[in-house]
Amino acid sequence: MLTPGSRVCFDGALWQLEALVGTCARLRGADGTLAVIGVVQLVNAAGYRLVGPDGVVEALPPVNAAMVFVPDAERERVAAYAGKLRMMEFGHPLGVTGAGSAGPDARFDPASTTLSDRVQLMAGLLGLGESTLWRDLAKLRADGVAGLVRKPLLGSVGPTAGVDPRYVEALIGVLDELVAESNPTGQRIRRLVHARLVEVHGDGVVSEPGKSRFYELLAEVGRGRFVFGAAKNRRSVANRPKGAYGRWPATRPMELVIFDSTPLDVFAMDEPSGRWVPLELSVAMDAFSRRIVALRLTPRGPNRVDASLILCDIVRGRPPIDLGPTLAWRYAGLPEEIVVVLSEIGAAADHRAMLPETVVPDHARIYLSEAFRGACARLQISLAPARVLCPTDKADLERFFRTVRESLLVSLPGYKGPDVFSRGAEVESGAYYFVHELEAILWVWVERHYHERDHDGLYLPAAPHVPVSPNKMHDEGVARTGRIRVPSRPDLVYDLLPVKRCTIQHYGVELDGLRYNGTGLDPYRDRARASRPRASREARQWAISYDPRDLSAVFFCDPATYEWHRLSWVGAPELERPFSANTLAYAKSLLVERAGRGPNHELLTVSLNGLLDRLDRRQALNPKEAKLAIRNGLQTDAAKRDLPSPVARPDDEDTEPAGDVEDVYAYDGDGDGVATEADGDGLYEVLR
Repeated sequence: MLTPGSRVCFDGALWQLEALVGTCARLRGADGTLAVIGVVQLVNAAGYRLVGPDGVVEALPPVNAAMVFVPDAERERVAAYAGKLRMMEFGHPLGVTGAGSAGPDARFDPASTTLSDRVQLMAGLLGLGESTLWRDLAKLRADGVAGLVRKPLLGSVGPTAGVDPRYVEALIGVLDELVAESNPTGQRIRRLVHARLVEVHGDGVVSEPGKSRFYELLAEVGRGRFVFGAAKNRRSVANRPKGAYGRWPATRPMELVIFDSTPLDVFAMDEPSGRWVPLELSVAMDAFSRRIVALRLTPRGPNRVDASLILCDIVRGRPPIDLGPTLAWRYAGLPEEIVVVLSEIGAAADHRAMLPETVVPDHARIYLSEAFRGACARLQISLAPARVLCPTDKADLERFFRTVRESLLVSLPGYKGPDVFSRGAEVESGAYYFVHELEAILWVWVERHYHERDHDGLYLPAAPHVPVSPNKMHDEGVARTGRIRVPSRPDLVYDLLPVKRCTIQHYGVELDGLRYNGTGLDPYRDRARASRPRASREARQWAISYDPRDLSAVFFCDPATYEWHRLSWVGAPELERPFSANTLAYAKSLLVERAGRGPNHELLTVSLNGLLDRLDRRQALNPKEAKLAIRNGLQTDAAKRDLPSPVARPDDEDTEPAGDVEDVYAYDGDGDGVATEADGDGLYEVLR
């Protein structure tokens, strides 16, 4: 109660109320400062608190919150009993009398009787002891009607009520130590807690709960910790933030793109080899709209080149399959109906707008490899790896993986479950899909169902109550921010391949002991790259791009015309002889083992061709070669799908318009617009 002499905490200082004058309060500070403030302004000011005589800030219990859990019958009993106590104290069941209300009961009129007489009279009427009424009256004054509720119905103040806080602290410490271990038993946890208490406080100092109460306490303290659940979930929960989760501050499409990979819970068969292969799903998600902008299904897990090619898939702006006329795949640019005149925007228009501005991968080796980091640098994309062992940094993508499993994979033949304990009997003997069929199913499901379904976590700031799907969120973002659509080059994939430096000789180039040759090298044979070849050794070396999944050819970009040329392996006895880097390394090891010397290109050619002959005829000499045959086929097939035929890059001088011609990039959905040139993405350069 605020009365003269009360101490209040206000404006970051301690004040004493000297007097109440009308609607104002006169306060005096600890240093003698005098202040006058309105009572309404005082009690509504930020930081206002009443301070008790002992200097402790008063904190009233939340009476209404406590009464919410009281049964209706108990609430009615307490209300009636509280009316009796108010009648006893004030002479009226409501505790007050006023105009229009009946006066106080003559038997309990405070003007003519004492409180002791009224307590004695009420005790006789209710059949209770006077001490009980005095005690309940004190509870009503202190805590209101909640003080009259029986404690078992009101509930305790917490799940650890009645237990020594030191015991609870020891139990939490033991559970934290068991995070990285296998699942314990409740009996072992109880023994460890007892040993910790004896070690820290001594034997018998801290009272311990009984067996039943211990298991109740363990269930409450261990709730959400997966103490007896999956050990992987227990470790994941231990690494998550202690407070509220945050989100990446994405304000527009493609500002942040999250990368991650996960094993796929479906058996699939590789068509070339006819073998069951484990699959891994690699996904890139736009953090703003939660759209899946790239998706790859890689047998036996992705490598560093696969991670770089995911970036290329984003740039291409279209899935690798035909989704049909009813599905219009969104591109990270302007909507189809908008046309942008470059001259009106200015020469500083950033052509990187179609690309991710920042990618957020985990710390897997494929995402931290030189190839992936080089691809990001080549495309001018920022790289911001997520924190180690912090799955909440990619919570949206982790939730997508769960949605894929629960909404799609469980209905497919060959579904094996998330672990061996969830697997059915002889799952492999049933129906199955080939790898490319399963990838096509994933693409169609993503666009037809996942992108069109409203997400609870998506909302528009201006209309948070409106349900929004990833496609709608993307359309709203690009319509609000505006982007320039830049046509993707079919040969952009070659820019993302790993690069090695070597000299161009009269016979071609030599990489990893193999020689490659092609007509694209003719202008540069026995020539240095720099004008002063004696300046450094690197001045005589040229950049050669290669795909470790298929080393049957490498690629050279002509620095004068920007045209990519394919350089074929000169040791191949036939036109197509694909092989991976793993196959080449195994052929080198065979040569060293048998010949006892380092390989030259002639001996290596003989050894590699012999190995490829055995792999093609399925005549492996040992189990290692049998596994190598499967892996070699998977990698080379993937390389064939990803690498298009090298095409010439347009010369900047030839494509720049002359005079008053302006460049306008527009999208022509049916492919027959007023266009002079077209690329595979449906983007046209229009001259007007």
